[in-house]
Amino acid sequence: MFQLPDDVRLPDPRLLVPEMTTVHQRHPQLNLMNLEAVAAAHVLNARVLLSERAAEGIHPEVLTLEQIAWRIVEIGVPGTNR
Repeated sequence: MFQLPDDVRLPDPRLLVPEMTTVHQRHPQLNLMNLEAVAAAHVLNARVLLSERAAEGIHPEVLTLEQIAWRIVEIGVPGTNR
């Protein structure tokens, strides 16, 4: 499992929730987790990292439409060759 650095913080819900509402109005097909990811990327001006599997879904299209930088990363499972 990945470990996050100690300096990773969560965005303020007072900023995140209204942005989630705005994103939902433009992309009602997104589930709650993806809404949060897109909104957080907006609030934090951040790049989104997607697994190969996630990149096969709707998320990349929405990120591109929202002008959010994204890229695919390989996610390995400890103890395997993947």
